[in-house]
Amino acid sequence: MKKLLALFLAVILAMSAAAVVSADETSDYTAFKDYCLSLLKVSKPDATEADINIDIFEKIVDQKYIARCYFAGASGDESDGDEQIGDYVYYASSSADDVCVFDAAKSKTYSLFSLYKKGVLSDADLDTVAAALKDKPRIKFEKGKATYTTSDGRYDYYMVNGNEVCIKKYLGSDNKVVIPEKIYGLKVTRIGESAFYKSSVKSITIPKTIRRICKGAIKECQSLTSLKITGSSKLVIESKAFSSNHYLKTADLPQYNEKKSGTGFFYLCVRLGKVNISNKVKAIPGYCFYYCRSLKSAKLPASVKTIGERAFMSCQKLSKYTVPSTVKKIGEKAIGYKRTGDYYEEIRDKSFVIRCAKNSAAYKYAKANKLKAETK
Repeated sequence: MKKLLALFLAVILAMSAAAVVSADETSDYTAFKDYCLSLLKVSKPDATEADINIDIFEKIVDQKYIARCYFAGASGDESDGDEQIGDYVYYASSSADDVCVFDAAKSKTYSLFSLYKKGVLSDADLDTVAAALKDKPRIKFEKGKATYTTSDGRYDYYMVNGNEVCIKKYLGSDNKVVIPEKIYGLKVTRIGESAFYKSSVKSITIPKTIRRICKGAIKECQSLTSLKITGSSKLVIESKAFSSNHYLKTADLPQYNEKKSGTGFFYLCVRLGKVNISNKVKAIPGYCFYYCRSLKSAKLPASVKTIGERAFMSCQKLSKYTVPSTVKKIGEKAIGYKRTGDYYEEIRDKSFVIRCAKNSAAYKYAKANKLKAETK
């Protein structure tokens, strides 16, 4: 077991080596690779390096290397010594308590803490590992995929496109969250599905580096009141990304890629009162503000060309809504309709007024749907 600890520390030291691969780092990496191969040979005696899936992630910690290795077709779980080596191959924490090492002879995996309890490792051994892991992200490999946790414990994340970060889960307890543009020097470009699901956060600011906000990424946050987003033409917003935030009051609809994005961004945000729509937004997607019944302010800039179906369904407080003549296409029941009745019947709001230019697309929509049109 002492040899296993020494090997583990060698891998940790490899994490802290220079970005340019040195002879020592190559040696450490080779030792780690050989160790993985020896483990694999326990169940597959004729295994070769070709049977090992090895990746190197660059620039994880201060532009240093972390090597990872996993076995194809492995089964079982990380444990304290009762299970076979399986999908969990290596897990490093901010402390030594839940770091795993492996016994090739027995083909079992052990946590360092279990070895400490058995008297195999000393307090000094655990202190040595803890010091080596200080300020390093926690790393977990599960079924060939790595998930990292920042050393402050605020974010779970994983790698995309080789050297970019996707926020998998927000784990913090802050009232105001400003999503970082970088984590350990790597650009944060995605917010994953359900990353802030039911979080208690009150305010979220999304930076310009974000290129994709996944489905339900910020959903059902019962304390969220403010959402600020810096967009770009590359930003993809998936369907219902910000839906059912019942206490959200103000939000941004930033510039985004309307061709690749979804619908229903703010679906059922019932207390949303004000939306700042960027003057670079070209389309209001379908169901975007569906049943945002408190919405009073959502000025359409001249950049908007399309309003999708049911985009403003049941936005009764937009009782008089100005639609600029630059809008050329308006979808079914996009404006001036409300949901009512036990079966959520969608009916025309007879009191709704569309302010528009005569003979514009909005004017023709109002006439076709028997809504009041107030011409300029």
